[in-house]
Amino acid sequence: MKSLNENMHYKSLISPFVLIVCLLLYSGLPAQTKPQSRGWLSFLEVGPSFFSHHSLNNALHTQGFGQFNHTYFSLGGGFDHISNRLVLGGKIYGYVLDTAFVNGNQSSLMYNHLNFRLGYLLTKPGQPTLIYPSLGIGAGLGLLRLQPLGEPLPTKHQVKGGLLDAAINLQQLSLMSEEDNYSLNLGLSVGYLYTFGKSWELHSLIPEERVGFSPQGIYLRIVLGVGQMSKKLPEKNSN
Repeated sequence: MKSLNENMHYKSLISPFVLIVCLLLYSGLPAQTKPQSRGWLSFLEVGPSFFSHHSLNNALHTQGFGQFNHTYFSLGGGFDHISNRLVLGGKIYGYVLDTAFVNGNQSSLMYNHLNFRLGYLLTKPGQPTLIYPSLGIGAGLGLLRLQPLGEPLPTKHQVKGGLLDAAINLQQLSLMSEEDNYSLNLGLSVGYLYTFGKSWELHSLIPEERVGFSPQGIYLRIVLGVGQMSKKLPEKNSN
């Protein structure tokens, strides 16, 4: 029954994503009388992410280790392909290592994750401002290292699991080449990472106790990149 309930839980999470995929694919089909837009965006993103680590910090405190901050600096990059209003892309991220020291005991924490995403362009084709919500699905890895005073090597605790990434993206295009439509892009991305619960829990830190250890939370990122966008009218039927 437990595995059946878990399967139903994951299906309930994936079903809305599948529905959104179908809607986006349908809305991305070229209309006969509307201008078509094609292009790509390649970018870097930097900024803070805000995670809640109360459970992990409490567990570390009871064992004499330092506690972590709730704000992490993230660095990542991605690529989006735009066809009409449909956006297809992906992102990969790493979070700068956070290290804490208490009475010679050292603890360190880091995350990495990637996802593939779908979005829908809200602005009109050919405009220099691009605004598009996106929903991504992917996987990540968390690594916790604990090194007590006097121990030559740290003990490693690792978790991995699935995640959803919902975001609002804004990019302003500044044309660099009129001939090839290459542009320099500056923007902002605001979103929320949602992690699938039990896959992001540690079982080895405290015996018979589950400790939450996930990158779930709000993030804010500055976007800098390059791209190429084109706008053209659909061909008319000879008939």
